[in-house]
Amino acid sequence: MNMTHSLRGLEWLVEELETSLGLAREALLAFQSEPEDTSQLSFALGYLHQVSGSLTMAECYAPVLLANELEAVLKTLQREPSVGVDSACEALELTMQTLPNYVRNLLDGRDDTLAQLLAQVNELRAVRAEPLISATSLFMPKVALSNKPTPTDVDSEMLGKLQKVYQYALLGYLKQQDLAANQKKIAAVLQRLQGLFTTDSLASLWRVASVFFIALVENHISQNTATRMLLWELDKTMGRLLRLEGSGSQCEELLRNLLYYIALAPDESPGLKTIKEEFSLDQAFPSLALIELDGALQTRLDGTIVTALSDTLSAEIASLVDAVDSFEGEEQVDQNKLVEIKLSTESLATTLMVVGQIK
Repeated sequence: MNMTHSLRGLEWLVEELETSLGLAREALLAFQSEPEDTSQLSFALGYLHQVSGSLTMAECYAPVLLANELEAVLKTLQREPSVGVDSACEALELTMQTLPNYVRNLLDGRDDTLAQLLAQVNELRAVRAEPLISATSLFMPKVALSNKPTPTDVDSEMLGKLQKVYQYALLGYLKQQDLAANQKKIAAVLQRLQGLFTTDSLASLWRVASVFFIALVENHISQNTATRMLLWELDKTMGRLLRLEGSGSQCEELLRNLLYYIALAPDESPGLKTIKEEFSLDQAFPSLALIELDGALQTRLDGTIVTALSDTLSAEIASLVDAVDSFEGEEQVDQNKLVEIKLSTESLATTLMVVGQIK
């Protein structure tokens, strides 16, 4: 299929992205030099708004999502300019550099697994301490939806001890202090947790967490804001289990996020290979390709992937409807349930934004 004519018509898009993002990076660097000058963030936001407009006009909705995440981080810095400036600016600059290349690859007609896009969105969301996009239906490992309640027969004394060891060891590990000893302690805690919980979802979670951490230590998975956040999410999960709070869906979200980074790692160990095969991670990323149809460029997904994605979204929507219906007749609304519904709705909106360009 000859797509030369159509591609030439969209060459302006990459050029405009590079120009606007270059100006945004200049404003960001000026802010880094003088953090008290938040007016530079307003300039950067203005340039990013131009980026979003160009991408929307070209109907490249997946990159629009990335541009929106860039804007969200900048707005966070505007509200709290002294919070996480270094990590936020690092994530912003990297994404601004990679966005034009991502769009260029799509316009060149290459298949794209969305892995690069999801990784960048994850990093930007982690900077804002927001849920990672890899927990949405855009990443589809072989994990069954679960709403099982938290087990009540937990050895709380042992779990409490393990959590304390994990917390102190993780602090040392992240601060690069006594690395060998702290890595050994964290690995031991995750290994012990596999024997402490016998239900399918929790046993899988700690087994995957163990492989994830070993891959981090061996540099098969990069340590960044998102992966550090996941290490702390494991601590929070221990806390919820101690308090008999939460549900299987929360553990599933963490499991999916851990699996995402394992999916990106090279097959360098038997542990990684086993997890990848068990959860079908080689088929977990929807493949995006740009094709020409009736003289226009459109993004297409494989039919099998579309069917699987449709089934998953249908199940999530049904679950969301049930959650909303559960409020009927209640005099007092559970705020925690409202937060869960809000997060679920945002997750659905994100997925639909990315696949909404499929015709």
